[in-house]
Amino acid sequence: MVSITDNSFDAVGLVEEHAPDAIILDLELHHGAGSGLIFLQKLVYLNLPKPPFILITTNNVSQITYNHARSLGADYILSKHQQDYSEQAVVDLLRLLKDSILQHTSLENKGDIYQQVPVHNGVAREKRITDELEKVGVNPKSLGYQYLIDAISLIMDNHATCVSDKLALRYDKSSQSITHAMQNAIRNAWRFTDTDELYKHYTAKFNLERGCPTMMEFIYYYASKLKDPV
Repeated sequence: MVSITDNSFDAVGLVEEHAPDAIILDLELHHGAGSGLIFLQKLVYLNLPKPPFILITTNNVSQITYNHARSLGADYILSKHQQDYSEQAVVDLLRLLKDSILQHTSLENKGDIYQQVPVHNGVAREKRITDELEKVGVNPKSLGYQYLIDAISLIMDNHATCVSDKLALRYDKSSQSITHAMQNAIRNAWRFTDTDELYKHYTAKFNLERGCPTMMEFIYYYASKLKDPV
């Protein structure tokens, strides 16, 4: 055991640091930040030369969710609803598969589904973005949270056109739903975060009659503020 976390964003950094042979991934992360699916997607971005074996445990019974997890690189899905499920059973399964896991050395086609979409460059940048979102009270559990992170990073990488369309392709959603989720996340931050904190950390001008920045105003502000040095 090299590490444990209930935060899917921290987990990506731990994988980079420790290069584990196997990961036990709880899909829901009810008491942490992010989700198992977000973690799997970000693991695809790392394009690791030797990806870990990923054993998922979950209460979810959706075949659609299972298929999506597998498309993102999950190797084995263990339902918590099965009769003999236990934490020890999970560990025992990994021990049973040990020899095969140690031969698990190639990505195969795990990254293929995202090759059409530019991705951002690393955990360090994402940490900077999430730190800024936290300061203005954007809720990590909101639907638009991860979309905002990716949208800001796309702009930082000079992919300024059709941001919602690019994210729609990545997440298999409509561009309208992506846009709506991001704007809602911003609107709720301005609704519930202390005003002094908001204007301390968000210094760009916007139309006060709207009550909060537009999605694009917000994204461009942080893309400019956090722009990687050339």
